[in-house]
Amino acid sequence: MQGKIFLESTPLHEALSVWFGSMEKEGFLKPLESERIHVTSSLGRVTAEPVFAQISSPFFHSAAMDGYAVRFSDTFGASEREPISLEIVSQAVYVDTGDPLPEGFNAVVMIEDVNISKDTAHIEIIAPVTPWQNVRVIGEDIVATELILPEKHKIRSLDIAAILAGGQTEIQVH
Repeated sequence: MQGKIFLESTPLHEALSVWFGSMEKEGFLKPLESERIHVTSSLGRVTAEPVFAQISSPFFHSAAMDGYAVRFSDTFGASEREPISLEIVSQAVYVDTGDPLPEGFNAVVMIEDVNISKDTAHIEIIAPVTPWQNVRVIGEDIVATELILPEKHKIRSLDIAAILAGGQTEIQVH
């Protein structure tokens, strides 16, 4: 039993042209209307416009280690053989990871490089630090006005974290 399976054969380029023409005629090729929603509800949606950071992240100098915030110049020459004594509050302030660096301080001595004196008003440090050592500086992750996501980007969970870190709480999506 021989017979024609196809009544007619249309070349691929013509078939695609007919198909896309029908899709366009029905309005299926137009982008969906956009809406402004809270960032936490945007997973899987598509950005309708670029997303820019409103603030830097971090937006303050923060300790990258547990230890003591110091002025790096106060630590010159510190070693295990010749530790340097620093006065707590005026020369050294205890900080946990993520804490803001106190005004006037520009480095963090790791807690492993600190000996606590019997005199609780001082610490001894056994290693010097360089400027901004063990510090996350302003804008280390995201700088204010920086592009976080382009238009037409499918939003993932890590994108949500970046958008929130950049200070945005609502975005325009499809």
